[in-house]
Amino acid sequence: MKKATLKRFLGPVVAAVVFGAALWVLYRELQGFRYEDIAQYLATLSPISLLLAFGLTILSFGAFVGHDMLALRHIGHPLPYRRVGTASLIGFGISNAVGQAWLTGGTVRYRLYRAAGLSVREIGGVVAFSVFTFWLGYIAWAAVLFPLGEPPVSGGALGLSISLRALGWVCLAGLGLYLVWCATGRSVKAFRAPPLPMALVQIALAIARTALTAGVLYVLLWGLPGAHYAEVLSAFVLAIAAGGLGMIPGAAGVLEAVVLLALSASMPSGSVFGALLVFRAVYYLLPLTVAAGAFAVLEARRWRRESTKEKIRGVIRSERHRHKWCHSRPCTGDRTRLSGR
Repeated sequence: MKKATLKRFLGPVVAAVVFGAALWVLYRELQGFRYEDIAQYLATLSPISLLLAFGLTILSFGAFVGHDMLALRHIGHPLPYRRVGTASLIGFGISNAVGQAWLTGGTVRYRLYRAAGLSVREIGGVVAFSVFTFWLGYIAWAAVLFPLGEPPVSGGALGLSISLRALGWVCLAGLGLYLVWCATGRSVKAFRAPPLPMALVQIALAIARTALTAGVLYVLLWGLPGAHYAEVLSAFVLAIAAGGLGMIPGAAGVLEAVVLLALSASMPSGSVFGALLVFRAVYYLLPLTVAAGAFAVLEARRWRRESTKEKIRGVIRSERHRHKWCHSRPCTGDRTRLSGR
């Protein structure tokens, strides 16, 4: 009972601590902040940068479709690209911003993949594989970036007891163990390892998708002094990892705090904060709006189809009942013919 109670309250406590720390960092980093700085950034934001941000967002979400395509191939139930694209884009569009991908994205996929003939177990396998692929991208980049040198957000600056360099080596070891597991082909409880070639494609796809996502933020920082892609990428990877640790939806507040802490030393804080606001609107809020609207339309169509089918079934039941009654006793038309009228 005590363990269940601890598990029940541990998640919210960790989330509250991480979110509170993020707010404190934001307060400290934005002490000299002026609203005019954001206005100036927005006024100087290049239309080309904005178009590139939209383009990279589309490519990043296209990679999300690849997550589900691989997952479906892994469970041995491939589906047409159009159906997979619909389920994946809506699922990730909602879960990416709302958080709790197992619940939000899983619910959407259940509704859409169930209609495609997948079992509950198969849908669970797709969700698990896709969510794990999502995190593989951040693990892989941490394994590459962190051991090569401390990124701007150092372990001491965040008050952590372990350096990011050591964290990078841990990620590298974890990635190696995953590949060894895939090479052996063994299963762990209900989890079956994908073949090694598929695992390599999975990691490559996850790395590309994470790089595209960080690229959205990077192009919004173009033109600012000290804007380097490697620094933006490393700060972004750490920010999403911290947000995931605290189970913060969309890493709200955590993303802004970590990126500001990392980049404010080389770039104006107001401009960085302005870029983060545009990034959140382009990469989180816009896809969430589109995905929620598309899901509502699909559910409305499904409801109309089910309603029509129910009406048809009602008519069929009524006709069957009428025929049974007519067989049990002559109908009006039968009595008329019998009487010769």
